[in-house]
Amino acid sequence: MIGIVVVSHSRALATAAVGLAAEMVAEADRPVIAVAAGWTRPPRHRCGGRGEAIGAADSPDGVLVLVDLGSAVLSAEMALEFVDPEVADRVVVSSAPLVEGLVAAVVLASTGAPIDAVVSEAKQGLAAKQDHLGDASTETAVPAVVAPESAQTVEVVVDSPHGLHARPAAKLVALVRSYDAVVTLTDLDTGRGPVDAGSLSMVATLNAQQGHRLRVGATGPQATDALAAVRQLADQSFGDQPAPTKPSPASTAAGRSGSGLDVAMGRAIVAAAKVDLSDYHAGDAAAELRRSEVARTRATTDLEVLRPGPLNGSGRPRRRSSTHTWRCWTIRQC
Repeated sequence: MIGIVVVSHSRALATAAVGLAAEMVAEADRPVIAVAAGWTRPPRHRCGGRGEAIGAADSPDGVLVLVDLGSAVLSAEMALEFVDPEVADRVVVSSAPLVEGLVAAVVLASTGAPIDAVVSEAKQGLAAKQDHLGDASTETAVPAVVAPESAQTVEVVVDSPHGLHARPAAKLVALVRSYDAVVTLTDLDTGRGPVDAGSLSMVATLNAQQGHRLRVGATGPQATDALAAVRQLADQSFGDQPAPTKPSPASTAAGRSGSGLDVAMGRAIVAAAKVDLSDYHAGDAAAELRRSEVARTRATTDLEVLRPGPLNGSGRPRRRSSTHTWRCWTIRQC
């Protein structure tokens, strides 16, 4: 498996980009990703730091270096002078976009793809965005894929609420590339495709939404097994975890007594009562604002006192501390 190095002027940017890419792949399958970022070292030592990162990510399969701005390219190239020539010969400094290219590279590298394939995939990182906005140049246009007439096919449905977005698409790509087969995807609802199902960048160009029907085609020695695996993954929402459902007010109320500050939305029926305003005299805006703040503070304090505290070892409410009581008493004097 190849290694990856991220060279950036900003450590925060590099760390965030690596964190995003790492979410796409299980930790056990993730390639080594080293970061060389920030200008914390004196100028004469900066290239050495990049060389250390290359050494940390070095692999017999190669090292892909992704950079953000122009001078990062220069420092990455100069860093190759600080590493062993044998290591430098298997390093590729790519012009791929930092964030999109890194995500695509990590997903493909995790499948054991060779460095040439990973470099090509990283360079296509902007394909989905450019295709959607229609500003792709002829050089960067999505390459056409022709599905052979002899291909076996199945139809699956995207049932994830967010469609076939990055994470489930990454699972699909990893699955497809684990078989000795060429797999394509076509969105039957939009007519987009076919695209290479073994490329995260190409799968993203489909922009398949919830409810869309996908035709999966496959050729090769393990085409039948690949299609069966894709169908199974689709039946599991492509591995996409559904959003946690919020408990209903009824189930919440049954499970606990409430915080004392909860609000139930809807109609409320209360007993009629008369409010004596004979002693109330409206003041100016500042005075009324202070009255409102005092009333709100007192109401909040009363509810805080009524709210059950944490449980003690025997399962009974723990007594309020004297500090808490003193705080409440102090607030009441406002």
